[in-house]
Amino acid sequence: KNENGAVVYYPDLCVGCRYCMIACPFDIPKYQWDKTFPLVEKCQYCADRLAKNDMPACVSVCPIGALRFGEREKLLRQAHAILRKNPKYVNHIYGEKEAGGSSWLYISDQPFEKLGFKTDIEETSPTTYTKSYLSKVPILAPLWGLFLAGLAVYHSRTAKNSGDESKEEDE
Repeated sequence: KNENGAVVYYPDLCVGCRYCMIACPFDIPKYQWDKTFPLVEKCQYCADRLAKNDMPACVSVCPIGALRFGEREKLLRQAHAILRKNPKYVNHIYGEKEAGGSSWLYISDQPFEKLGFKTDIEETSPTTYTKSYLSKVPILAPLWGLFLAGLAVYHSRTAKNSGDESKEEDE
């Protein structure tokens, strides 16, 4: 995830594990199953345009201004204002709290499940589950190495001792 909020896919770094597809609570990354040399596809949020302080292409060409781009808090204020002023919209901003909040926000006059959106997404960010475990890796990695070294020493001594016993039996 870049500083500007874009979650970028780098095909030259991809090993094809497709963990990004599993990790994404919104089912955004798609795999090119029908290609000979498949890649993962997803919107790159026009990261190259954002780096030049340009708007994402979809926002800049939207003829009716339905797509907006900017700071998340400002967009949330705008969306809440629209929902207050216009009761035809569903009183929910999709992406405000789902999975801890996303960079994409949606309002709609139709229920989101009717539009094919996943509506059973928890509000807790998936990274909060792994953060507590991954924070222990720097401690556990050396301990695991010491454990394996201890097993190697134990195995070596056991093999040496069993070899000494067989020599005594031969004599």
